[in-house]
Amino acid sequence: MKADDGLYNIKELKTDGLTISAVVTFNKDHWIYGVHFPQYPVTPGAIILQVAEDLLCMGTGEDYKMVGSKNVRFYNVIAPDGREVYFKMSYRKLAENWIEIGKNVDINAAGPSLLSRMLSVNCDVSDKSGDTSFAKISAVYRRY
Repeated sequence: MKADDGLYNIKELKTDGLTISAVVTFNKDHWIYGVHFPQYPVTPGAIILQVAEDLLCMGTGEDYKMVGSKNVRFYNVIAPDGREVYFKMSYRKLAENWIEIGKNVDINAAGPSLLSRMLSVNCDVSDKSGDTSFAKISAVYRRY
């Protein structure tokens, strides 16, 4: 699901080295909120993960897909109420540390050539002040 689907709008997207920052608002009129949930619309966790992936792709200019998560925590719901939601991601290429990572995910045989296409990403999702945390995502993405 990409931003052009109409589910969310990107108000700001910045890259600074290995950090991507974005400000997003969710569209309360999108069909997904009619089913999740009509009386109390809430953004599904899977959508939050997808938005993070979309932003990673836009910020790096490459196509990535999540291939595994180390840790994903949802703390508060994101309602489509016009509130700005802040995504802040930091990432690194796994090839920098491929032997250690390979042990953990059993891909040592592929070596650095496979891992040079993979990123380890940490993403914080919060409100503007940072006082309300919506989610923390730690995942591995592969470039295709």
